[in-house]
Amino acid sequence: MIGKRLKELRKSSGLTQQQLADILKLERPTYVRYENELRKLPYDILLKISRYFNVSTDYILGATNTPKPIDKFNLDIKYIKLAQEIQEAKIKPNTIRKMIEAIKSVNK
Repeated sequence: MIGKRLKELRKSSGLTQQQLADILKLERPTYVRYENELRKLPYDILLKISRYFNVSTDYILGATNTPKPIDKFNLDIKYIKLAQEIQEAKIKPNTIRKMIEAIKSVNK
């Protein structure tokens, strides 16, 4: 999955393997091994690629199909923390939806 994502990002940006290797300050054969999944992608290179293409490391690793980091969705940190609290309290999403609907109906 990692190699596929690397290739996809590189090609969508119109870069050759050599150009991306130069950007990452790598030898081309080293980069090719990452793209062909013949060598494990080191964390520091993963971060460089993530920052260069402005995508999340989770996207490169195949953990999500959403390329942009969460901050690109303009979510305020207080809402993210609230979502974490709800999850930690094991409150079901459907319960939260019902609460929101009740609040909306009171505020009309």
